[in-house]
Amino acid sequence: MRTKITTLEGFNRNKIVNFKQISSDPLINLKKYDEAYTLLGASLDKNGYPATGLTEDFQEAKSGSKIPKKILGTRREMEILLDLEEGTLKNNSNFWSSFQIRVGSESLEWDLRNPQDLLKYLFALGQSIVCDGLKNIGLDANVEYVLYSTEQEAEERVIGRKALKRAYNLAEELDIETKVNILATYGILVDASNINSIIDKIDEQIA
Repeated sequence: MRTKITTLEGFNRNKIVNFKQISSDPLINLKKYDEAYTLLGASLDKNGYPATGLTEDFQEAKSGSKIPKKILGTRREMEILLDLEEGTLKNNSNFWSSFQIRVGSESLEWDLRNPQDLLKYLFALGQSIVCDGLKNIGLDANVEYVLYSTEQEAEERVIGRKALKRAYNLAEELDIETKVNILATYGILVDASNINSIIDKIDEQIA
């Protein structure tokens, strides 16, 4: 699931966004060096052009007026922010043939007040293998990267801890016979008289 940003008008850039690879590339796992990295380049859209994540100008109906308002798309807005010649960031431009995001084993941190970081963010949002938000990672099997905020990451950890605490509390309420039967479903055979061993094995399954 990806957020579509059609214009920077009204868009809050006063935030930090993190970007990381969900499952590290084997190269990164094998070579624990600062120089080990993978590259995220542009995929192709349905017309065979690079998917830039940027939009063109469009018309928007204006309340109380028959004349629609022209809205600058993110492509032109980014050219202005980056002081680039008009057309430089069009999807048929050579600019995108060499534009890539270098991703190492650590997450990247982008300050959206910085035009260069903002361009990376918009570009990443336009790639089909990138999802927006930690909650959306499991919704598409093809997703390899995720955009998220530190607030989202903290929220996920809190939710995980709450779920784990609830699981332990529920396990405490089970009688020994039920715990033995649960372990048996996992192929774990225990001595029903060894209560501490049973509790320990149940805790291992929860963790």
